[in-house]
Amino acid sequence: MTFAEAAGRCVKGERITRAGWKGDRFVHWVPPSRVPTVFLRGAALSAIKAIRKAKGLPSCPVTIYGHFDLVNAHGEIFVGWSPRRADREGDKWEIYGEEK
Repeated sequence: MTFAEAAGRCVKGERITRAGWKGDRFVHWVPPSRVPTVFLRGAALSAIKAIRKAKGLPSCPVTIYGHFDLVNAHGEIFVGWSPRRADREGDKWEIYGEEK
């Protein structure tokens, strides 16, 4: 299937993968959410605090926009995965784990 078809199914909750990718990897959709700042850590927390302080904004939940994540064979997650041109134009997308 095309990337557009696969992405549509991914947004509905299915995991997708591209035939020919080396290793066991898949892409999944993370829907938008609002996260209280108390759950942020490290650089994300520092950046949000600095921006809010500079603009005089109150501490309130942070909006995380919907995005694709890529999960590799080691269980590492690449947050905000963006398909390359070859991925977008490819037609060898499959549902991850689906029998062929």
